[in-house]
Amino acid sequence: VPSTSKPMLLYGTIGDMNPSIDFMRGWLRGFFDGESHVQFRRIGNQQMYSAEVYNTDANLIETCRCYLDALGFAYGVRTRPNYQLGTLPRRKPLHTVRLRRGVDIARFGSEIGSATPAKQGVYDQIAAWTQRPPSKHRAEDLRRMYWDEQLSTTQMAARLGLARHSQGY
Repeated sequence: VPSTSKPMLLYGTIGDMNPSIDFMRGWLRGFFDGESHVQFRRIGNQQMYSAEVYNTDANLIETCRCYLDALGFAYGVRTRPNYQLGTLPRRKPLHTVRLRRGVDIARFGSEIGSATPAKQGVYDQIAAWTQRPPSKHRAEDLRRMYWDEQLSTTQMAARLGLARHSQGY
């Protein structure tokens, strides 16, 4: 998101406000509660998670970026010019801020949280997944089972006593 000036808020610019940590956390919580999508899905043995916030207002996105930077979160930004939703074209670009790493999403859920129980539940699932103990299975053993013994991933999981998860969240 190109920015030539400080993002505007109701009572001036961020630089003029010098917001407290609590203010930034509260602002991010409200912004993510209202504008974000958080998901955690398990498909087979793959886990996919994301936390993204969307908006067409570049000043709100820049404010979000400033607060995420100040609190030490890793994120990425994507802008889609003239984004089209269905058959209705948008005249403004759509900006997306995406927390990049599972540990940052989990930290966001614990430090900032959500007033929405469903979103907080997803943050908690991501935290549990990112804080799980490392696998006790060595990579060489897995390679041997797959290549030498030519076992399918389902057979490998059964041999290792791993549960099969195919339900999305």
